Amino acid sequence: MNNDQGAQPMYRRIYDSILADISSGRLLPGDRVPSEKELSSRFSVSRITSKHALELLAGNKIIERFPGKGSFVARPEIAAKRADIGLLGKNIGLIMPDFSETFGLGLLFGIEDRCRELGYGLILCRTLDRPELEEKAIKHLSQMNVDGIIVLPVHGENYNPSVLRLVLEHRPMSFVDRRLRGLAASFVGTNNTEAAKIGVSHLIDIGRQRIAFVSGPIKDTSAIEERREGFVEALAEHGLPLDTDLWTTYVDSFRYGTISCEQAEANLSQMREYLSAHPDIDAVFSVEYEGALLVREAARSLGLKVPEDIAIVCFDCPTNCYLPPSFTHLKQREYEIGQKALDIVHAQILGNGQENSKVYIPADLIRGQST
Repeated sequence: MNNDQGAQPMYRRIYDSILADISSGRLLPGDRVPSEKELSSRFSVSRITSKHALELLAGNKIIERFPGKGSFVARPEIAAKRADIGLLGKNIGLIMPDFSETFGLGLLFGIEDRCRELGYGLILCRTLDRPELEEKAIKHLSQMNVDGIIVLPVHGENYNPSVLRLVLEHRPMSFVDRRLRGLAASFVGTNNTEAAKIGVSHLIDIGRQRIAFVSGPIKDTSAIEERREGFVEALAEHGLPLDTDLWTTYVDSFRYGTISCEQAEANLSQMREYLSAHPDIDAVFSVEYEGALLVREAARSLGLKVPEDIAIVCFDCPTNCYLPPSFTHLKQREYEIGQKALDIVHAQILGNGQENSKVYIPADLIRGQST
């Protein structure tokens, strides 16, 4: 068998072969597609491999599969929609640490919905904020020949070499939420500096003067650095002194489900000691929801009331229609960020987009029970 396609995965060769038959008209809408067994024999692969190719085609709405009957080229209206804009078989890769109701789920929904509108398949890779998993995800998506990639990069002092290669190879891509400074690549995220200024100004407007700054380890992370800049600017604009003794960090290993009970208690003990050592604190600005939870529980264990004794403002907070938010917070427009990032990558794929677009989206101050 001719192997001039090198290291291309066999399921992808099967996928591309069927796609070529559909694009050329050899297979028309409604025509039967070769079965798993037939493809397995033709390409000398296992049925698991041929099944994967067919499932990928079905997931991209190129074919339809019917148990007991076989696989068929998609209905005309589905195939036509994708063919009209040249997106037969196109996929977007999304790399992000994780997602939750607090942050990430709205971003994922925005990207997913826009992919559906534009006819892309979406392949999600979670890194748990670990560089080695980020590198594996990029390699995996490259092997799958995805047409564009959206990356929420891991925290860290250094760029992942695989991320740098994506930029240098001019792959259609965009970063979201966290910028990697110095790289000429597209980015969509919250205007963190302005959002932080709004949150801190709110605390000052309700009469708070001794405002603590709470964050996880900064580690050259753009989002946290920008929120710190907004904190400093807000104090300066209101004529309040900058007291770095009121800044503290906590271990944020719990952010992606990896915290131990021992670490949780250590975080809580540290925060109790911090609040006890600074009894003049009357407000806390936390760059993340998890930090706000930590402050609230530490304050309660010391007999302090929120918001009477300590007011709290943070970024992000789970909400629902039945209860007021636990915390006054800066709500990021995740859905909008996700959709805009996909629009940028889509434009790059079509050849009419910029590789270094920067889009900053405002956050909204949502009043909650903590102020």
